[in-house]
Amino acid sequence: MLYCHTKGFVRQRGMAAETDYTLNRKTGDVKQVGETNDKPDRILATNGKGDVKTDRKGNPKVAIDNIDKGILSDGMNLKTDSTVVSVGGNGNATKEGVERFALELADYVGREIGGAYFSNNGTDNVTHITLGGYQNNTYTSTKSKGISGIGKISNSMEEYNSYKVKGFFHTHPNESPRFNPSERDLMSRDEAMKIDPQIKSYILTHPANTGGEKPHIINFTNY
Repeated sequence: MLYCHTKGFVRQRGMAAETDYTLNRKTGDVKQVGETNDKPDRILATNGKGDVKTDRKGNPKVAIDNIDKGILSDGMNLKTDSTVVSVGGNGNATKEGVERFALELADYVGREIGGAYFSNNGTDNVTHITLGGYQNNTYTSTKSKGISGIGKISNSMEEYNSYKVKGFFHTHPNESPRFNPSERDLMSRDEAMKIDPQIKSYILTHPANTGGEKPHIINFTNY
């Protein structure tokens, strides 16, 4: 059974997940609101006081919709903590779902979101994705990719060493796509490849055309 830790909070993967959450963009705190059900998770829009915004009919306004189960947890903090998400398999989020959420979160908080792909089954298959807290990120730079979170879900050094980094990513938040890596992006890529020449580097951004697949993924490993 797989678990996710975020600074003392542990959630068993595969459990029924809450559907509606709020995210305080200033503090990063995530809270469950409403009832638990089997629909995709959502982050509801809130005002400055933290109250859920509603339309004229009293329906809640949605900030981020169609979020895979297994990403959000009541009590987590997306600003200060590293988050580890198990991907693939029954009851877990999909790799594509985590990537989509990372870009939509970046749009919502107005900062880049960084992350890493890990495998712990001895293959190239991604089994876990980390998301770094956005506290020290800016609109055009990423400070954290959440890799420290792997230590929080490992019960031994042997288990910790079983997680192999397969790649890093960061988002380019904007309604207009930003396709090209910056000089800082290329420097980060080069530093990662000094450690392991097989590590891949990706940008998650918006598609150039309306209706295109979101996120648009750019592999700049060999850029």
